[in-house]
Amino acid sequence: MVTARAVRRFARAGARPIEGGPSMDKGHDHVKQLEQKIDALSDALARLGQGATLKELLRIIRFPGYTTPAEFVFNGAILDAMQAQVVALDKLGRDLLAGAKLVVKDAGAEL
Repeated sequence: MVTARAVRRFARAGARPIEGGPSMDKGHDHVKQLEQKIDALSDALARLGQGATLKELLRIIRFPGYTTPAEFVFNGAILDAMQAQVVALDKLGRDLLAGAKLVVKDAGAEL
C-alpha cells in the first residue's frame, strides 16, 4: 500500500518533473487520456469478470480422458499463475487508488 510517508519520501528524494518535459497545463489532455485508459481497463475487467472462458473450461474438463497426469500439472500451474495475477492486479488497483487519493489530499482537495 502506498502511504503518505512514502509519497513524502519520494518527494524529498528530489522527484520532480523533468525540465522541458511535457507540462500538464500546456494543452495536453492528460485527464482525457487517463479516462480512456481507465475506461478500457474497467471494460476489460468486466468482461473478464463474466468468467465465460473458465465456465467453458469447466465444461471441457469433464470429458473422459481430458488430461494426462503431465497435462494436469500444466493446467494446475497455469490456473495458479492466473490466480496470482488476479491477486496482483487487485493489489495494484487498490494501491493506485490509495496513491491517487494521497495526491488529491496533498493538493488540498476534498474527495
